[in-house]
Amino acid sequence: MEEIHCLEVHFRGRVQGVGFRWSTWKLAENYPLVGYVKNLANGSVEMIVEGEESTVKAFLSDLRDQMSTCIESCEIVESQGFARFEEFAIIY
Repeated sequence: MEEIHCLEVHFRGRVQGVGFRWSTWKLAENYPLVGYVKNLANGSVEMIVEGEESTVKAFLSDLRDQMSTCIESCEIVESQGFARFEEFAIIY
């Protein structure tokens, strides 16, 4: 089994109630990656994304550009591991 790159990202700002998860999911369709996006009780959004390093970083960059008016800050933790997901999904 091949190791993949993983980003765990917590977005803060006006990221709930503005279509952030849906926009993230739609953008993810353009990339060969897996993971999820979900709202957290504290008003932030959590995203886990796995794939090739260049792919996940390009996806995050595009997402930050697309949703720049909503995102005040994002905390990113990078790691290497094995794929835990089969698709990219919205978790409720």
